[in-house]
Amino acid sequence: GDGGGSDAYKGYINYNHANEKLDIVGSGDITLDAAGDIILDAGGNEIKLKTGGTEWGQIYNSSSNLAIFSSVSDKDLIFQGNDGGSIITALSLDMSDAGTATFNHDLKL
Repeated sequence: GDGGGSDAYKGYINYNHANEKLDIVGSGDITLDAAGDIILDAGGNEIKLKTGGTEWGQIYNSSSNLAIFSSVSDKDLIFQGNDGGSIITALSLDMSDAGTATFNHDLKL
């Protein structure tokens, strides 16, 4: 909405000067929509993914390598996609088994 009707966004933006922390809190979805790029620039090297305050994953810089990390013990990394209208799991990396890779179909070399 335009902020004037009953569908107005209900949330707030809070900047804490003491610990230099910015919180954007909303009662629904938050959409970042830019005519240009959306840039995530984390000086601490980590983009943390959380649900309800509990971390379940990270994307970070490891010696200039892109690292994707499953934060929850023994939970897998799963690569899914759309195959003709059906959601499929193309690859699972089993973290409870030292990262054993399971491919849904062929592995071509």
